[in-house]
Amino acid sequence: MNTDRRWFPGSPAATEGMQLLCLPHGGAGASAYRSWRGRLAGTADVVPVQPPGREGRSAEPAEWSMTAMTEQFLEPLQRRVGDRPYAIFGHSMGALLGYEATVAMSAAGRPPELLVVSGASAPQLPMLKERPVHKMPEDELVGHLRELAGTPDSVLRNADLLEMLVPTVRADFAACETYVHRPHPLLDVPLLVLGGEQDAGVPVATLAPWGERTTAGCAVHTFPGGHFFHFDRTDQVLSLIAGALTGSARGAIR
Repeated sequence: MNTDRRWFPGSPAATEGMQLLCLPHGGAGASAYRSWRGRLAGTADVVPVQPPGREGRSAEPAEWSMTAMTEQFLEPLQRRVGDRPYAIFGHSMGALLGYEATVAMSAAGRPPELLVVSGASAPQLPMLKERPVHKMPEDELVGHLRELAGTPDSVLRNADLLEMLVPTVRADFAACETYVHRPHPLLDVPLLVLGGEQDAGVPVATLAPWGERTTAGCAVHTFPGGHFFHFDRTDQVLSLIAGALTGSARGAIR
């Protein structure tokens, strides 16, 4: 399988119209957005993204560095979007990857029309965790995943599934927890920032500072729920994204 098909499984490239590339949270893969396909018909094609180390790429090692993950993603991303307009959605780890990809694509002269960051504190803020999750013993790491409530309990109780999941989750947490924000020119891309009102790991107060990273406007929306609010509020999330895109993003967000 070629590199591009690994990153964008089951998403044949179209020739026109807006694409919404959807980047998953830590431990998850492209299937997290399978149910989103077709739900923005007429506005954007939803394109789930598959980082290495999960689902159809489970034979590949997960990347422990956000910088390295971004570098691996850039060429397939550039080929995928071509000359078409595109937007990026990322949740948690996916938000950081989406932000770094947007920085790189902006430097290359091909920024997205819109960057949607969900469940993630502004990148320039210091990490809040006193103890890195990626260094926890397995039982504590699994307990942390249970508290986040984003992984089915049936998976967390299955030893065989955990054997496959834990190395990827550990690498993904390491990529986020060792991330260092690097100075660069401010983005000229509108930001839509989403958060859960009861997300203890991403306090609401850490969302608005995303606006410091762009000159093109930033809108913040919060929802009842914890870290995985977007699974319970998918209709509202997609409605906001569609509104921003059909409002030409800049006009909708400024």
